[in-house]
Amino acid sequence: YIMGSQYDEYPQMLAYARKHHGRNAVAKDAYFDFINWADGIVRGHGKTMRMWNDGIKRHDGTTLRPASDIVVEYWSDQGRQALSPAELLERGYTIMNASWTPTYYVIGTQYKPDMTYLYERWNLTMFEGGQTVKETARNLGSKIHVWCDHPDGETEAQITEGLIAPLRGLAQVTWGSPKLVRDYASFVTVMDGIGHAPGWMS
Repeated sequence: YIMGSQYDEYPQMLAYARKHHGRNAVAKDAYFDFINWADGIVRGHGKTMRMWNDGIKRHDGTTLRPASDIVVEYWSDQGRQALSPAELLERGYTIMNASWTPTYYVIGTQYKPDMTYLYERWNLTMFEGGQTVKETARNLGSKIHVWCDHPDGETEAQITEGLIAPLRGLAQVTWGSPKLVRDYASFVTVMDGIGHAPGWMS
């Protein structure tokens, strides 16, 4: 989407927003208009739309907000302009913990999940920037995010191997069962002992 600092380069968006949403509308209202239009299509097919939290900043829009039935994936706190996870909940959104640390696996780079942090200290109520939430009913959980910034940086086999520990660590943290061992080093021993699932193609 068009970053906030670039809206002035697209006066037609401001014109559209004011034509359809009144003279106090700003250019980003045109973007939110599109998001809500798309959400209607998605909902019409029985699906749920998602958007990243950086698409909704503190002072964005004047007449529109993204529909509250959109799930907001919270990946970055982005300083003072970002709404906190708690503020998104207050606005009626359901959220998902998509924290950069420790859920991002970027192919061909050093940006991989910090497994010690993931296993020993992190939990689903801890969001990027040290923010926390108490409500769990509208916090859908988390997942590992695989980004293909450098698609040729790793082979499929390397990616598969690289995701084994993050997926098992995330499962241990998110499924709510007691941890079998206290620290990540001991968890590695457990993972090695369990090995691959039946039918694993090496």
